[in-house]
Amino acid sequence: MSDQPTTKPAEETGAAPAAKTSMLAKINVLLFLAVVIVAECLIAYFYLPSASATAAITAPPPPEKKTEKESEKAAHGKESKEPAKESAKHEKTEKASGHGKTEKTEKHGSKHGEAAPAEEAEEAEPPDTLEVDLGEFSVTVYQPVSNSTLRIDFHLFGTVPGEQGKEFAKLFEETKHRFRDQVLMIVRSAEMTDLTDAGLGLIKRRIQDRGNKLLGKPLLQSVIISDFAFVEH
Repeated sequence: MSDQPTTKPAEETGAAPAAKTSMLAKINVLLFLAVVIVAECLIAYFYLPSASATAAITAPPPPEKKTEKESEKAAHGKESKEPAKESAKHEKTEKASGHGKTEKTEKHGSKHGEAAPAEEAEEAEPPDTLEVDLGEFSVTVYQPVSNSTLRIDFHLFGTVPGEQGKEFAKLFEETKHRFRDQVLMIVRSAEMTDLTDAGLGLIKRRIQDRGNKLLGKPLLQSVIISDFAFVEH
């Protein structure tokens, strides 16, 4: 019995170091947590603003105090406005008394004087082309082939050079009856195809040629037929 070795002391010596290492690990964890908490507190203390600082930031800025120069300018502006109002009232009273009327009459006279030369210039320069009235016509034409009668109504105009308008008026007045006779002859001798032509080109050319021969000068530049209509009975 006494010769067998005892194992209990060896087991006790192995368990003691294991307990020490576990205690050290717990202490290290607690120390690490404490260091982290202290560091967070320090960061919050140094970097986060205090309540008074946040209140100062969010508060609206105080109204700016006007300097002495600005107050003097405002007072001077008020004083300058009062004489301006008085001068405006004085001008209104002068206009009401009649001074304004004299100015208006002077302006009207000057405008009238400026407009007069312009009107004279317009009268002195005639237009390039002048339109003249050659008369209204109502012609009755008998058609023996179809045994019918045509009634033709139209208004005749012409164009002449603007600078020769007075000369044309004089010559046309001397030959207006012969001119009218030539127009009636041309329309009565016209064929049905000439009357149904959209532009009435042949009739216009004949009237222009006969008219210039009567006038003795090629004053009639073109012939215009307006309100043209014909009815067959």
